Amino acid sequence: MSFDFEAYFRQHDPTATWSIRPLTGGIVNLTVRAVRLPQDQSTRRGGQNERQVLRGASKFSDHESLVLKYAPPYVALVGEHAPFDRVRQGVEATALALFSSEGPLESLPVTSSVLVPRLIHHDEDSHILIIEDLGKLPPLSEYLSPSSPNANQSRYQMMLSDETFWRSSGRKPGHFFADLHSSSTIQAITQYVGADDLPNFKNPSMIDMVRDAAVSTIKGYLDRHGITDSLHLSRVVEQDYERGISDEERCFIVGDLWPGGILIGNPESCTSVPKLGVIDWEFSGPGRGINGDMAQLLAHLHPYLLAAKFCQPDSPTHRATLALIEGINGSYQALSSMNGGTIWIQGSSNTSNPPDPLSPVARIFRSAVILHGREIINNAIENDWSGLCGNGKEKDEMVRSLVQTGVQLLRLARSNAAEFAKEDNWKQLMSSTEARVIVGLFLGSDRLF
Repeated sequence: MSFDFEAYFRQHDPTATWSIRPLTGGIVNLTVRAVRLPQDQSTRRGGQNERQVLRGASKFSDHESLVLKYAPPYVALVGEHAPFDRVRQGVEATALALFSSEGPLESLPVTSSVLVPRLIHHDEDSHILIIEDLGKLPPLSEYLSPSSPNANQSRYQMMLSDETFWRSSGRKPGHFFADLHSSSTIQAITQYVGADDLPNFKNPSMIDMVRDAAVSTIKGYLDRHGITDSLHLSRVVEQDYERGISDEERCFIVGDLWPGGILIGNPESCTSVPKLGVIDWEFSGPGRGINGDMAQLLAHLHPYLLAAKFCQPDSPTHRATLALIEGINGSYQALSSMNGGTIWIQGSSNTSNPPDPLSPVARIFRSAVILHGREIINNAIENDWSGLCGNGKEKDEMVRSLVQTGVQLLRLARSNAAEFAKEDNWKQLMSSTEARVIVGLFLGSDRLF
């Protein structure tokens, strides 16, 4: 199923002509950028007064470019055999409204200098979400995934060589997500909505989709790579997913945080800060922060770090990814501590001592290790690594190495929090190179390797 965006504009903005350009990177929706085209006086319909009246009546009269997202009743990238409830679009519209001038999160993007697109219009009948166009900001994934040489790729390579830029680029989303995940944020949203359970963010089909796409896959992937304890490790993953969300970890989250949902622009000068945006809020709502959003984001970045090191040692991609992760970890931990998030932070001065096995620290830390390991395994097998490692033996060896990293993390999670927090396992966790990225998120280390 496709959608005729041009016909949509002819119906809703008949006095203007819009150029429609598909945007890549979307998985669950069909997304386009619409740009208003200049028109000669002779080609415009109607007289001047008529045009002014019609344009004034248009919802889009104040915009020269827009982003439109059409929600088919399935996952757009997969097709009709992967049904997905359209309630996701209402979830995103509700989330974006929180950042409006009248919403409880209006100041959050300002304090962290991270952009969130404004909601322009939600057409529920046509299943169209119309949002602010943040500009031609490539997704973070585009910088980290080498493609065929072109003008943009040459510019990306120059940017990847600037470690200061990437460390700064990491600090901004680290700040933003620390504020988003704070207890004060979900309290403000709850008060604004007037309901503790935030009913407008409920989407049962999302829970089923994640289970099918990211949890149930693990045993098969481990069996494929000859992991002898695949049944036990897959049960560890399933139990952590199925246990639900406890009060101690509940916060407001993006829900599907990955490099494709973070936009980043080229600074205008070497002294200017990068322009960043966070998009795609279809999965947002109450959930897990450090052991959800952040563990998942790092599980996308960690494989790029390892793949670049494996196939292109000391390359700009490796150094940039490392600086980015260190910027995210340091900023997130520091701001979370300032926001009163000490419930899960194990102070860096106490790293030699494991947390109380009955404490929230142990439970949430273990959960983060599990999700991080789970998603490294999924990304190792499902991502296209040919841009970094080609398609030969080297790529296969690299994928096996990534899978082993995820496996080691799942093994370090043990069977429960009590085993996880035992002194010998804790020492192994603190010294493990496989766990260094996720441990750095909790401990706020600004130098991982």
